[in-house]
Order: sequence, then structure tokens, then C-alpha cells
Amino acid sequence: MWAGLRPLATPEEAGQQTREISRNDKIMVAASGLVTIIGGKWATYRRMAEDVIRQMEKALGRTRTTSVTHDMPLHGAGQADWNDPWYFYGSDAAAIRDLISAQPVLQEALSTSLHIRRAQVIWGVRHEMACHVEDFLARRTRALFLYAREALRIAPVIAAIMARELQQDSSWEQRQLESFTALAKSYLLS
Repeated sequence: MWAGLRPLATPEEAGQQTREISRNDKIMVAASGLVTIIGGKWATYRRMAEDVIRQMEKALGRTRTTSVTHDMPLHGAGQADWNDPWYFYGSDAAAIRDLISAQPVLQEALSTSLHIRRAQVIWGVRHEMACHVEDFLARRTRALFLYAREALRIAPVIAAIMARELQQDSSWEQRQLESFTALAKSYLLS
């Protein structure tokens, strides 16, 4: 099962069904000059950003600038080794392996089926702003979406590691487990 949210801008014409609504972005400029963007697609994020900058320049009466990020690669970009179970980390995979070299205990596999090791949790908190168990298991590793039962199984260990890393107490850990368990149960088929 796969589930996700698609940000959609409200259509101009009333009565359209969700599947008929374009995923194009919509930029609005308030009388105060506040520029807001809604909708859009991940695949067009650079164009969306440029469009917002153009609207801001116009709203502020500024001279149009040339993008300095047009050819800038995203963090972690590089040649992917598709045989590496951590290929999605890009160039950061080497940094995670360096973390393991410095602390071999972080090599411990938490889930062999999902290729999740202790080091990934530490990396997620320190470098990817994972603040909740759901952040790590849904948005950093996609474990919740790929194998919800396994994500539930490893959630207590993830919560414990994150609690230590975030300097949280056992009540935080318990709240995280309760929240994640409630969410994960909705992803189980039986």
C-alpha cells in the first residue's frame, strides 16, 4: 500500500473533482506584499522558486536578478550506486559509513529487511532534522509506507535512540511510540 498527500491549488471553476485539478502551483501576492505559493510538484521546485523570486522582486520594485542556483546540485547529489541499499543518501552514504567507522556499535542492524542501522537514526536526527519517530520511519526511510509491520516492530528502538540523541525523557519516548503506533496501525492491511 502507498499513500501520500498531493498539494492542490483550489480550481477556478467550481465542481471539479480532485483528479481533475491541476498540480500546477499558484502564486498570490497580498496587498501587503506578502507572496504565497501553493500547490506545485516536487519536479518543478526550481521553477517554482524562481517564479516566487520574480513575484517578490516585482512586489518590492526590485531589479530582476539572475539565478545563481540554476546549475547547483542538491545536497547529496552524485553518482548513485544502485546496488547499495543506501543509494538514496547519495554522497551522504559515505558520511554515514564514516560515522559507523568511528562508532562500530552504530553498525547494528535494526531491520535487515529494510536495511536500517543505528547509524541512520543518528544521522537522521543530526543532519536531516528528524524530530519524531514518524519523521524517521515515514519521511527519512519510508519504512512506514514500505513495511508498516516492520516499522512498528523497530519503533521502540528508534524512539530510544532518538530520545537519547534529542535529550528527551522516557515520557517523550512513550508519547512518540503511542503516536506512531496509532498512525502505523492505519497502514496495516490486517
